[in-house]
Amino acid sequence: MIRQSTCRWQRVIRVLRLGFHVIKALLTVSLVYPFLTAQKRDGVLSRWSRDLLAHLGVEVCIHGSSVPSTAKGAIFLVANHISWLDIFAINSVLPTCFIAKSEIRDWPILGWLCEKAGTVFIRRQKMRDLSRLDVMLKQRFIDQVTVGAFLEGTTTDGRTVLPFKSGLLRAALQTGTPILPVALQYCHEDGSLCDQAAFVGEKTLASSLKEILGIRKIFVHVHLLPMMDGVQRTRQELALAIREAILQKI
Repeated sequence: MIRQSTCRWQRVIRVLRLGFHVIKALLTVSLVYPFLTAQKRDGVLSRWSRDLLAHLGVEVCIHGSSVPSTAKGAIFLVANHISWLDIFAINSVLPTCFIAKSEIRDWPILGWLCEKAGTVFIRRQKMRDLSRLDVMLKQRFIDQVTVGAFLEGTTTDGRTVLPFKSGLLRAALQTGTPILPVALQYCHEDGSLCDQAAFVGEKTLASSLKEILGIRKIFVHVHLLPMMDGVQRTRQELALAIREAILQKI
């Protein structure tokens, strides 16, 4: 199996492009975002995410016939969690307000950009945060916002899906919001899984970025699976059904 790496000058060019792209994002979020409608913000977020991935050498491959980009009403998107790239891969397909662990907010630049893009940061161990999140989610669904979450609670290497925590499904069930399962895979050009994309173990954002920049091409496969609802299902049963649907695609 041949996996091509980038040479030094290619990595330098990528870093420069990435730097300019981040500066552009900082200026856009600070000076332009406040004056845009929600729909136009979604468009900016989607384009920025696609361009970010392109600068990193990541190509998005969309699978599934029901791309819900024109769907009306709220959607609760649930995906398996592999990398910090996941949020951008999904946003490039469907602009989404994500729920993420509070540690991401402390990341330099990217944490701030995620917050400005609407990401909700929570401390999973604090019941007060979970109660606040439940109320917030219900309001987002009432406002017809697409919300995304990683119910595993942590990342994996992409070879399996950890058991889903069902607590975050409560608001979707109580508001009748449909669930969109999304299966993510990162692969090399030869089709094998790309371990470098996985944000696991002792990796830092800097070390992960260095690994990704060293690979000529990464393909992220975004599988949009059939929508689900919670009719005649408990939270636990729904969590199991979503996880099983995602497992079948990885």
